[in-house]
Amino acid sequence: MEADLLDELENIANNLKHHSNDLLHYENCVDRCLTLSSKGTEDIKFIFQFKPDYLRNGGEAFVYRNGKRLNNEGVPFRHLSNIIVLIMGFMAVKREKPMPYFASNFSANLFAEYVNNHAGTPCIAFI
Repeated sequence: MEADLLDELENIANNLKHHSNDLLHYENCVDRCLTLSSKGTEDIKFIFQFKPDYLRNGGEAFVYRNGKRLNNEGVPFRHLSNIIVLIMGFMAVKREKPMPYFASNFSANLFAEYVNNHAGTPCIAFI
């Protein structure tokens, strides 16, 4: 993996370790896959798969619950460092099951507005 990508992943891992985070923690990064997992009662994993040419084409994110993939197609991202990967808690969107929500182009103001309108819903933003 490119040195830039490793630096980026190290920064993400450090942010997760040094900020009190009630929702997610850094699990590992193996074979161009970064895994974050939930600390809650449900076994939720967020896997960010980096393309071999990551610096040009980014990668895709997948969400798993209890080992089963929740999103059929990966959520594309360009660079972890210049997008906000937003995981808004466990929103009951469909199938009456909590579903994480991803947004790759989500402004800080919109995130703040969401938090204000959904008090009590666990939220996290990686900026």
